[in-house]
Amino acid sequence: MLVRHFLPLGIALSLVLLTVAVNSYPGGNQFSANSIGFDWKQNYLCNLFGETAMNGAPNSARVWAIGGWFILCATFASFFIGFSKNIAAKGAARIICYCGILGTTAAFLVVTPLHNVAITLTLVFLMISALYITIFIFKSKMTWLKILSILLFLIAYATAALYYTSFHLEILPSMQKATLVVFLTWVLSLQYFLH
Repeated sequence: MLVRHFLPLGIALSLVLLTVAVNSYPGGNQFSANSIGFDWKQNYLCNLFGETAMNGAPNSARVWAIGGWFILCATFASFFIGFSKNIAAKGAARIICYCGILGTTAAFLVVTPLHNVAITLTLVFLMISALYITIFIFKSKMTWLKILSILLFLIAYATAALYYTSFHLEILPSMQKATLVVFLTWVLSLQYFLH
């Protein structure tokens, strides 16, 4: 029973730690180095991972953020491993599993100086895994899950376009969080509603 609910438990624990990090963040964002605290519209999640906050203060959020992010990435990796075991096509199952693991490992590396490379690797590997999963979803009769999959690709690639072109950076932090929420919803939906 606990194995079936490992995914939401891991997500919940990681979100608790990330919430503590957000509430501990000293301040500063992309438009105002002197701001106080974490601004959901102007701070990126990666602002929580630095040794120093953007306002120059020691970042008391760092340990909580890295712990929460590690648990989230490990939880997602376990999802891809478990999900791939339910796929009869062994070649596709391996791609879902290995690309999911590589993508979530790369996602964790955003906490390091490899941030920019990690973003690219995360996008490539997770979207390959998501594409293979989406192919199986489109073979099902679950229309709402098909729509959610399309939404995931649209928001992920729109966010990537903003990131790589530096176009409208003022909305990128919000898009980053929206992408994470859609991805969380998609993964939980796959865990509980797709058979």
